[in-house]
Amino acid sequence: MRLSQFTEEIKSVSGFKAYRMDNTANDMRGAAGLGTCECCDYVTVSKDGQSVVLIEETDLGRTIVDFKQRHD
Repeated sequence: MRLSQFTEEIKSVSGFKAYRMDNTANDMRGAAGLGTCECCDYVTVSKDGQSVVLIEETDLGRTIVDFKQRHD
């Protein structure tokens, strides 16, 4: 497994690439043996290499509406 195989441009941030974690076509979770755990959408390392950056792309408004409909 090569980390580079998971590199994708983040749709909401033009020109910015990170490693895709939860894509069914190219599943880093599965390749890492993590099973079906919950995880963020992308992970990358800061430019100075000192921090791991976790990126979640979620339509928060839609998520809240869906949650309320299911659990109201």
